[in-house]
Amino acid sequence: MAASGEGLIDIPGVTAGRSAEPDMGPVQLAVRFHLRQGQVLRTPTQQKPFKVGRIDGDGVVLLLGAGEWPVTLGWDCLEGVVPFLQARGTIPIGGRHEVAGNPGTLDEYLKGCVKRTTAGWVAVLLEEAGIVAVVRERPARVRLAAGPAAPSSATAASTAATESPPTPEELELLNEVARFEGRE
Repeated sequence: MAASGEGLIDIPGVTAGRSAEPDMGPVQLAVRFHLRQGQVLRTPTQQKPFKVGRIDGDGVVLLLGAGEWPVTLGWDCLEGVVPFLQARGTIPIGGRHEVAGNPGTLDEYLKGCVKRTTAGWVAVLLEEAGIVAVVRERPARVRLAAGPAAPSSATAASTAATESPPTPEELELLNEVARFEGRE
């Protein structure tokens, strides 16, 4: 039986407290909870579609453009967006099609991880995960979201009557989020 505690969900036969990825940070937890492989998202200003190609232990693969060109972003890079924005507040997304990042923008940070223009796509990915908020007026800007990145376990439990029960993997993610947020 799962461990009991405030913020944890008890489901017989499911062990709480262990995760397939024991070192998941808050961004990885939120991305895994809110996004799915094959999910279609839209760029912040032009509303052009792109897909979440894969979410795994290495990071996220985004499929960009009409040709669905794969771009891999590692978890270390994505987790680093949070402290980058904490230190700067609201900043321009600033995607630029050059190897050097656009100074003072999310593009600047991301070019340290991958030498491709990814800032707009990453901003939308992290917005969908609840990590950031995107201001879509030009120039598009990004800031940390005000609320939690994943729903509380209580919220998840209250929707259980209307939705199918969570899978063991989803339950593990909810419990990890609860521990991260200090609710266990």
